[in-house]
Amino acid sequence: MLDVVLLRWPEESEHLDDLRSRGVPRLLLVGPESPPPDSIDTLEDWVRLPAADPDVRARVATLEMRASSTVSSPELDADGLLRYRDRWVSLSPVESLLARFWSSV
Repeated sequence: MLDVVLLRWPEESEHLDDLRSRGVPRLLLVGPESPPPDSIDTLEDWVRLPAADPDVRARVATLEMRASSTVSSPELDADGLLRYRDRWVSLSPVESLLARFWSSV
């Protein structure tokens, strides 16, 4: 199960692209005067501050459930790094060739 990352919106918005690309579930904590973010990603939700603890916990639990049911495929980049969700492993050149071959079949 992936941990849900809590981010203050819009103060920590520079981290969103990285988290989105890695498929990390995230809950955006929106400031009282800030407009909510535009998002259609099922691994992203937001709550306006101040928020009651039970509301935040409910949204985190929902994101955890969505993340556990989301099927994603490992990705191999040009440098031979095999990435899956928020983890990665470096492959040898032979392992990279084999992974590329099997992913194209």
